[in-house]
Amino acid sequence: MAHSVSAALCFPEYVALFQDALQAGEKDRVATVITIYARHIADAVRNDRAENPVKAWEELMQLSKDLFEMHTIANRLILSRKNVPDSALVHEASGSMRALRMLCGEYMLTVIPSAVLDEARKYRTILLGLQGVNDKWLDELPSLSGFSSAETKSAVHALNRYGFIQMTNFGKKRGKSRFAVSLLPLGEDAIKYTQ
Repeated sequence: MAHSVSAALCFPEYVALFQDALQAGEKDRVATVITIYARHIADAVRNDRAENPVKAWEELMQLSKDLFEMHTIANRLILSRKNVPDSALVHEASGSMRALRMLCGEYMLTVIPSAVLDEARKYRTILLGLQGVNDKWLDELPSLSGFSSAETKSAVHALNRYGFIQMTNFGKKRGKSRFAVSLLPLGEDAIKYTQ
């Protein structure tokens, strides 16, 4: 009997387990987390794509977010040049998480709900404005997109919810929250998919 992805999504400690295992140089635990996520991606595609594509897409999106977070954790360890017991393991884990996230994104495009694709098409100018740059401040986007500030904010929240972009809160400046917005790999794919 196939393992259910939704059951797996009840265990956010996988991300913490991955980080702890990397910092301790525990190759077996890192390999276990990678295997678990690879299996969950396969299960989401195999079990849900035909029966319930929206559910499959939502599960893949959650897996993709976890994989992005774990890829970021590994990259931070690499960039910080901290002493870790096994630096080769950190590099391998970073590459594995990146590859799994790309695979996840490819599968997501095969089951993407039409309403979500319509949102990507509607706000394509915002996605294009983020292409090729590390990130932009949220308040810079209206000038790039042609939408009002309120429309841009609403669009950015929708695109973030669907996994096309990532919003990072940098705290408050002069009483206003400062958000940086960056394009995720699924957003890159959506740009191509909505041409």
